Amino acid sequence: MKDIRGRTELGGRFRALRRFVLWGLLGVAVLAAAVWAAQLWWHWMYPVVQFRYKLTVEVMTPEGLKSGSSVIEVRYSSGHPLPNPGRYYNDALVAGDAVYVDLGQGKNLFVLLGNYLSGRNAGGMNGDHGERYTAFGDENDRNSSTHGRHHTALSVLLLPKYTLGLRRAPGNENSIASALEGLRDASPSEVQDLRRLPTMVTFGDLRNMDSAKIIQSNDFSSVFGTGFSLHRATLQITSESTSSSIENVLPWLRPFRQYRWPNLRGGPSVINSLQYNSFKQP
Repeated sequence: MKDIRGRTELGGRFRALRRFVLWGLLGVAVLAAAVWAAQLWWHWMYPVVQFRYKLTVEVMTPEGLKSGSSVIEVRYSSGHPLPNPGRYYNDALVAGDAVYVDLGQGKNLFVLLGNYLSGRNAGGMNGDHGERYTAFGDENDRNSSTHGRHHTALSVLLLPKYTLGLRRAPGNENSIASALEGLRDASPSEVQDLRRLPTMVTFGDLRNMDSAKIIQSNDFSSVFGTGFSLHRATLQITSESTSSSIENVLPWLRPFRQYRWPNLRGGPSVINSLQYNSFKQP
């Protein structure tokens, strides 16, 4: 009788353990299905569109037309920070370099990644708030009654919206993706207003970071000399690899990689207001 009772108790414990394992596996399966469904819902509600484009800048010089380009990758997405029910932009610059143009005669031009005012960060690279400021003109342009959004400089993150006619609104990433698909084999799109380009700087000596100077789009002849002018700029959707060679052009830039966002250095020079990410990301 004791052996029978022992086997019965052992069998009961085994059945209980089996039920526990089966319910545990079922719970894991239900949890995995819930996570999968949540991911599908999240990507449907808050899609992400990520693409690369080539920004090409052309400058007329006494030696003829000079140009430089950079392949830049950006991401457009909308976020939903719980428990806040409102939606917002979660756009980001993923990778790329500032555009470098070798003008010859020891002269150079850099079109930065961000938009700045007189060398100071004015809106940075993220969000529509960056469209409120101009990088070309004097300090009073911010408060001028004639200063409108159509005169503002844009970062490389926002420039495709303007140049390619992308209608940006929270949650419309799928429509942007469709528009971009139709542009993949298209000819380059010209930036109609060159004041929309991000901040431009030139270095008197590429080896000297303190020789940086902000240059306005209509001021090339006074900075570089007779025969120099900003000719045009174009954008084109591409699958090329993002640019990553600017540290070879500016040898002093590489040591600042570890700091990213803080200003490159102190002091009154223009470079004090710029950052590593003004020239390169990531």
